[in-house]
Amino acid sequence: MTSWIRGRRRRTKNNCSTNTTEGHTDDLATNTAAILTKQATITDGSLTIARTDGLQTALDAKQATITDGSLTIARTNGLQTALNAKQATITDGSLTIARTNGLQTALNAKQATITTSTSLSLDILTATNIISKNTTGTGELTVKGLGLNYDAYLDLKNILRAQVLTTLNGGWYRIRSGGGSTNIGILSFEKLSPVDGSLLLTPLSILNNGDIVAQKNLFIGQNTGDTTTKSIFFGGTLGDNTYLNTVIENRIYEVGIEKSELLLFKGNDVEGVAGADRIRLRGANIVFDTYPIASTTRTDENIRMTILSNGNVGIGTTTPTALLEVNGDVVVAGDLTAENLIVGSTNVITELTSLDTLTAGHTEDLATNTAAILTKQDLIQDDYLTISKTLNLQSSLDTLQTNIDLKQDTISNFEIDGSVNLDTNGISFDTLVIRRVNGITGYSDNIIHLTEIHIWVDDKNMLFESSSSLTSSIVSWSDKEVDIGYQTDSPPSNLYDNIRSLSPNISDVLSPVGSPSDVAIIIKNIPLTKINNIQAIQIFNSTHINYGNRAIGLTVELYNSKNDPNLNTILAYSSEFIDNWAVYRIDFPSIDTYSLVFTGSLIVPNTGLYVNLVYLEDATINLFPFNILGNVDVVGDLTAENLIVGSTNVITELNTKQDIITDGSLTIARTDGLQSLLDSTAKLATANTFTANQSITGDVDVVGDLTASSAIVNGVNINTSLTDILSRLTALENA
Repeated sequence: MTSWIRGRRRRTKNNCSTNTTEGHTDDLATNTAAILTKQATITDGSLTIARTDGLQTALDAKQATITDGSLTIARTNGLQTALNAKQATITDGSLTIARTNGLQTALNAKQATITTSTSLSLDILTATNIISKNTTGTGELTVKGLGLNYDAYLDLKNILRAQVLTTLNGGWYRIRSGGGSTNIGILSFEKLSPVDGSLLLTPLSILNNGDIVAQKNLFIGQNTGDTTTKSIFFGGTLGDNTYLNTVIENRIYEVGIEKSELLLFKGNDVEGVAGADRIRLRGANIVFDTYPIASTTRTDENIRMTILSNGNVGIGTTTPTALLEVNGDVVVAGDLTAENLIVGSTNVITELTSLDTLTAGHTEDLATNTAAILTKQDLIQDDYLTISKTLNLQSSLDTLQTNIDLKQDTISNFEIDGSVNLDTNGISFDTLVIRRVNGITGYSDNIIHLTEIHIWVDDKNMLFESSSSLTSSIVSWSDKEVDIGYQTDSPPSNLYDNIRSLSPNISDVLSPVGSPSDVAIIIKNIPLTKINNIQAIQIFNSTHINYGNRAIGLTVELYNSKNDPNLNTILAYSSEFIDNWAVYRIDFPSIDTYSLVFTGSLIVPNTGLYVNLVYLEDATINLFPFNILGNVDVVGDLTAENLIVGSTNVITELNTKQDIITDGSLTIARTDGLQSLLDSTAKLATANTFTANQSITGDVDVVGDLTASSAIVNGVNINTSLTDILSRLTALENA
């Protein structure tokens, strides 16, 4: 074609050159330049084409048609005009769009529905909202099923249609209006698997009757940190047609501080014609629980009150056996009314009623006049003091001094009508002290450097068992109230943490650098324990290089801080340590009751492998006699192993002294069975003379003459009576 055009042009130029250039005065080059300066644009109707070099050639060389997807436009002159003249409407199936300027406006105003085939999906891409509105102006978006037996649902996805997911964390939710006999009328919100579209769960459903079902947790309000109240309101009932009468809310109950409460509020009516509005809890058991410290753990239990299914209420117990059972103290500020008051197995009301006749003549009330209470408990115990019940107990107690102090060493004018048992061997301790008593040390300083202390009672290390309640301090013994502290990470509480490490200073106790020569460690609040019940005390020394020499000069002491707050009286103690041992073991009387094995983790033996590691000694226990200054009147038996008067043991004296007991003219030889001998052989020597007013209780057998200036029997002088009788007999004979 190109060749043909070029050939034709050559023939035209040769045959018509005279006619085509006729009238031109300029040469061809000049004329071409003029053509090139013509209009810059070519306009054809509404089509405008900017002039460019070789435009026609370019157009000639281009395709005869313009194709874009399924749209094909034949190239033609006046293309814009042709387009403008084309169909007035665009039709696609049932969709008809009129061609017009402002197409978007026209689309917005056109048909209310868009219909596609069942296999065709419709994607609508918009930069703003999709607005659906009916002819009345009401917004409306409708998803219709084929009838009541079919579901209708709306899917909300934030995943691509073709996106492949392998996790269930993608976002695919469905709002479904249920159809069919089972789910008809149920509106459900569903979470679907983004992998295969299967149903994972139904978080929320609204049933046909209006009930709302939540499959999992339901959260009310947001964690915004504000102080606004979060509430759930319930609709009103008969006579209470308002949302304000039934409310559950979380609120701040003191403004300005973090004090919140969960409030359950019901109703506005009290007892009366309308009846009382109430809050009711129902269950087989109802428990009330509080927590002692700040907590968000809901599963821990700290039950304060329990109501069982049988109606029994327990405070301080979860297994009440009565209608009300309280495990603990009860304080009543006001009247306590009861038909009966039973203490132990005693009905106090009955007891008090039986005292009416005994107290009838008393003008003082029972609280101040208790002399007639005769039926009460057999023993009255107050710590170390035990008093046996006896008749006229109150009267006897009234004779005692009014302020008996258990801490006194002596009691004056103590009168006992009955029996008293004094146990001076059962002294108890609650404080342990380990200290330098003489300022001696085996090292270059006075620092106390130990690892652990055990106190064994009933086969247990009671110091570790009670470690949570113990208090400890490091002091100068001359100023016990001032805690002088300890070295870093080495507090005295390490002595009872049950940790013994071979590494230096790990769980050790170190008194401070520059410790005084009378440095001491005091451990208090040990459960009150009888010293005789202790099996052993063990002190574990530091075994690091020469630090064990710091134990030299120490001693262990026990005190009772209740009776002796200034720690002046030592109850028991060890000797002063004079050598470096790994373990110092001090045995007490109950070591024989120890039933476990002797081993390095319990009470350490001093035999076998431990023979050169464990120092063993017996504790020294101080005994404190019971001293009474003043008179002691005993109505009844006085039983004692020994009776010491001044410095004399009377029992010993009676057993070892003179063979003959002489009392005036009466001499009795000391012999075993003296009383029996006297009972069986008692007789009076011949011509024995009785002193004035001497009496004999019992029968007197006289073998021989009984000579007396007078004999009086039951107040009658027998001598006088016999003389009178003899004179009367003589008178009768002479008559």
